[in-house]
Amino acid sequence: MKNQEQEARSIAFELYRSGLTTEQVGNVFGEIYGSHYSSSQVSRMFDTAREEVGAWLNRPLEPYYPIVMIDACFIPTRCGDSVSKEAYYTLLAVRPDRRREVLGVYNYPTEGSLAWESILDDLRDRGLERVDLFVSDGLNNIEDAIWKGSVTFSVSLV
Repeated sequence: MKNQEQEARSIAFELYRSGLTTEQVGNVFGEIYGSHYSSSQVSRMFDTAREEVGAWLNRPLEPYYPIVMIDACFIPTRCGDSVSKEAYYTLLAVRPDRRREVLGVYNYPTEGSLAWESILDDLRDRGLERVDLFVSDGLNNIEDAIWKGSVTFSVSLV
């Protein structure tokens, strides 16, 4: 029974991630399982996924990463009844053993050095102490954001 519930949550999340609304996901479930699921029932299925994502986004980090690549991309984001392109800041690190790790994904309406300062403060609060090299595009004042937000970081900029 538990595996079936997990499978249903996984299917619902995949359908939602593919662009279906919670109402549309409920309709698909109605056709598959013969019982209609309301939008609120579908939304409750996502609560577990939201908790897992939240825990991952706030997990403790290693104290040292030799390289951290930072960038933001703009993705259409629905807020209420409107859709606008918002900045999603992504930080990809290389660990000392050369494995890659996504340190975090953050959403802000626009890209700017103040948002990067806040993000770097969060990384420090989650345990990051030292980065040897930040790799970034040419965002204005990114160097200042790295230095301000990284009081305890050992930093080299390229």
